[in-house]
Parts: sequence; C-alpha cells; structure tokens
Amino acid sequence: MEADKIKRIDSKYVRDEILNLFFLKKEIFYTLKILLLNPGKGIRCYIQNDRKRMMKPIVFLALCSVIFLLFIFFTGVEYSFLKVESFSIRYRKFETGEFANFLNSNLVYLNLIFVGLSSIISKLFFRKSQYNIFEMIVSFCFLFGEALLVFSFFVTIVKLFKIQNNTMVLWLPYSIYLIYGLESFFADKGKRFVNGIKVIATYAIGFATYILLMLAYAFLYTIL
Repeated sequence: MEADKIKRIDSKYVRDEILNLFFLKKEIFYTLKILLLNPGKGIRCYIQNDRKRMMKPIVFLALCSVIFLLFIFFTGVEYSFLKVESFSIRYRKFETGEFANFLNSNLVYLNLIFVGLSSIISKLFFRKSQYNIFEMIVSFCFLFGEALLVFSFFVTIVKLFKIQNNTMVLWLPYSIYLIYGLESFFADKGKRFVNGIKVIATYAIGFATYILLMLAYAFLYTIL
C-alpha cells in the first residue's frame, strides 16, 4: 500500500496546525457567529444539548484575550480594565505595586476574576434560574470573550477611519454586548425588563466588587 502523501509545510499547513492546536477550524467561526447574533441561544445549546459545535469556554476566553491584545498592540490604543494603582487616606498612600499592571497585561486572569465575580452575583439575582454556578461560569466565559472582540472591532473602525474618539466611548459597545448577551441567555418571556435590570445590577456590583478587592489588596500590600 502506498504511504499517505505528506503535506508540504507552507502557510496553509501552518494555519491548519495552529487551528488544530485549539481544536478550532469550524468551531471558532461558528462560536463567533452564534455569540454575536444570538448569544443566549448559543450558550443554552452548549450547556443543554451540543458541546461539539462551539469552542470550550475557557479556551475561547483565552483566545479572545490574545486577539484583543494583538489589536491593542497594532492600533496603539490605551486601555484599562478598572485599573486601581493607588489611593490615599489622610495623606497616606496605598499602592497595589505591579499587581494592577500584571492583571491588565494578562487578560485571561483578569477576565477569569470578572467571570467568577459575575457568576456568583448573577446566581444571587437569578436564584430561581435552572442554571448552577458552573453553568453561569461557562456563559460568562463566552460573553466576556466575545465582548473583547466587539471592543477590538470598534477600535479598528476608529483607527481605520481616523475618527476622533474617547477611550471611554469605546467601552460602550463592550458594555452593551455584555448586557444584551446575559439578558438573552435568560430570556424569560414577560420578564425581559426585570431581567434587564438584574443583568445591569449584576455587572455593576461585579465591577464594584472587583474595585473593592483591588483597594483591599492595595491596603494590605502597603501595610504588610
């Protein structure tokens, strides 16, 4: 029997190997599409029915974080995810050291913190939901990952067309997507408005909790 012909190592071969490393190809394109058009349906399907068509949630979050950092590097846009470097109380300054810079440079860890906080808080707001804490973690991994790509897309548009911008404005599509995605995940008929308020409260309290944790870390880091 004639041996299988070995593929030549070229750009197509390298691309396929990189995609295979993350178990991608069709999975990534389907995941990006469903999370953009109908995130609630896609995540519910992953949790309840089919886990082969979409990427693994943590792998997806990690990949999106890398893509986001590449966009930031090539566009030169400055960003900060609720970065807390220091604060003062009665003329005494408390600092986080390099920890804040570390988190902003390593978005996988930072987003996993956001995922954990958001999952706990959303479970408190949606106590009667059929989803457990681990399923909430899955949903937030997908949502935070896709939100980073939404941010990257708008950054690219701003740079390509040389639009005057305020970095804070660029976070608006990111925030809108997170709210839209989580609300569509629950999608209870007749409760859309109430759920929307709960979703906004989930993110607001989650981000506020993160800031408080950073302040507590700065306090302990300085006095110890």
